[in-house]
Amino acid sequence: MDLKNIPMYQMMNNKLTWLSQRQKLIAQNIANATTPGYKEVDLEKASFKELLTQSTSATSTNNVRLSDAKHLSGVGGSRQSNFTIVENRNSADEKINGNTVSIEEQMLKLTETSGMDRELKTLMKKQVQFIKMALRGGQ
Repeated sequence: MDLKNIPMYQMMNNKLTWLSQRQKLIAQNIANATTPGYKEVDLEKASFKELLTQSTSATSTNNVRLSDAKHLSGVGGSRQSNFTIVENRNSADEKINGNTVSIEEQMLKLTETSGMDRELKTLMKKQVQFIKMALRGGQ
């Protein structure tokens, strides 16, 4: 049984991808906190509808070429994203050198992102436990 065929799992996987990419952007913001003219970037909030659309349109087809019928078809692949990167346009946050990064705000975003990541991974573990329990017949 491939979990990637379960729509709820696909949505959770898309959310994890969003969280991972957001964490990279936050790290990039922090690294450029003193770079003149650097504008803070973030990902646009992922909506439930957007995640649902991406999970139902995503197919788990693989372009692995098999040279023998006994070979296993691979799973996985690259994680592609359709998330929008937005730039902070609030001129009130802009410093004299044109930089808009606030370390305090970035740390809050980082904490928020890691908390959502932890909650989602806990939810995914519970879902797998429920599937295992159902396969064992409730034992």
